[in-house]
Amino acid sequence: MNPVVSDLSVFVTVRTQAILFNATESMLTEYIIPMAQKLKNRAVEIRKKEEAYCVEKRNNSENASDLEEELTEVCTFPLSLNCCL
Repeated sequence: MNPVVSDLSVFVTVRTQAILFNATESMLTEYIIPMAQKLKNRAVEIRKKEEAYCVEKRNNSENASDLEEELTEVCTFPLSLNCCL
């Protein structure tokens, strides 16, 4: 796993444990679960783009550089939560 992604995962996990532990049921259903689902969907979308890039790169396609640029734009850190709203 990418070290940046790993560090981000640890950061998110540590920061959200207390929030989830103290959350009420209504908070979970209204805010936390929908946001988690949107983040999951976004991660799946990025993963698909990454896989498409890897295939193009393996095939030495001219399209690979365009896909790499698109991935770079999508995967910038810090993540924009606008993608989740």
